[in-house]
Amino acid sequence: MLTNTDIHNAGSRNIIQQTTGIYPLTATGISLYYHSKIDTIICRKGGVTSNLLTEKPEIKLFDGYGLKTINLSECYTCGILEAAHKKVLPAVIICTPGYEHLHDLINELADVALELSGLDLLKHYAKLSRFYFPTIILASNGIIYDETIYHLQLKLQERGINEGITRNICSKVVRASLMQGARREGSNYYPHKKGLIKIAVPRYELFMPVVELLNSKSITFSVHTNPRRIEFEKAIVNIATNSIAMVFALDKKEFRLRRINLEEALSPKDATHNRFVKELQHAVFEIGKCAGAFSASESFEKVWLPRKEQILKHDSEHISSSLHCFRNMIQTRNFPEKLPAKEHALIHPLKGFAQHYNLNNYVLLLAELEQLIINNIHFVRQNADKMTAGF
Repeated sequence: MLTNTDIHNAGSRNIIQQTTGIYPLTATGISLYYHSKIDTIICRKGGVTSNLLTEKPEIKLFDGYGLKTINLSECYTCGILEAAHKKVLPAVIICTPGYEHLHDLINELADVALELSGLDLLKHYAKLSRFYFPTIILASNGIIYDETIYHLQLKLQERGINEGITRNICSKVVRASLMQGARREGSNYYPHKKGLIKIAVPRYELFMPVVELLNSKSITFSVHTNPRRIEFEKAIVNIATNSIAMVFALDKKEFRLRRINLEEALSPKDATHNRFVKELQHAVFEIGKCAGAFSASESFEKVWLPRKEQILKHDSEHISSSLHCFRNMIQTRNFPEKLPAKEHALIHPLKGFAQHYNLNNYVLLLAELEQLIINNIHFVRQNADKMTAGF
């Protein structure tokens, strides 16, 4: 016989739909939306974009032929909890928040967990693949997975979610890296060509329904088992294309921020630049080895060269998001006092791992990189009236 609880749960189980979503409305997210059959765009609750879309639910997107206006009124919500309230919460959400907005994602997930828990939807299935919570594909840059899970656990505990449910929720947050270029100029979005999502799933049986759903949405992805490897492989790329590029893109004699694309960032012609790239990329690899990202038998060349070839074949002319942000600092004259959030998300965790494993030479090398970036930001602040950007 059905109990009142059974009837209530049966009526509530249409909160999560067999759809895909992106969170929040970043340039990368819009690029995924453009290239794939993403169903729902979830804006960051209380974010600038959320407020703008509430007033006028449309974006302008350059599709290679010109700017198109795309109406989003049927596919966006203001926050993950609102998606749950509207019963359009996607079963899979690809999340690309910047490091500075990670805590917003964590808070929104905790709010949804409390909502679902209040409806008695989280406690009835011990089998993780059937656990009633969306799969969160965390695809932000940086070495952030451990930190994200730690703070998510704390938030769930604060909301009174028990240990077993907390463990299940955290197991449904999986790490990914994107090879997907994109940029935003003002309110206009410019998606680059379609790229690959590398997803790390320690327990593959959990992911079978997700695989089927992603395939049905024309999303190009590969599945792996080591979240830390995903992060450190991406870090080897980003240390060159984002962080080191911020150092060598600044021409202090000409007061100019010059254009450095992926090809030049990964294979610099300047000898000093080239040496620094190799030194730091090897440092990231060796730190990753100690952290369990790579096996003891693997060499840097074996890991890096195929990845480099893949990147350059995909989009060698791409200019990194860090350089775009640096240019925007100059144009708006809005300079951070410390390391920018994007660089913090990469350099500080690397330093932390290096310190933990007593790799003191690498701690000093990363500290040098951090200081060089900060020095460059201070230079452009002091010379803002003279500065120009070559892209």
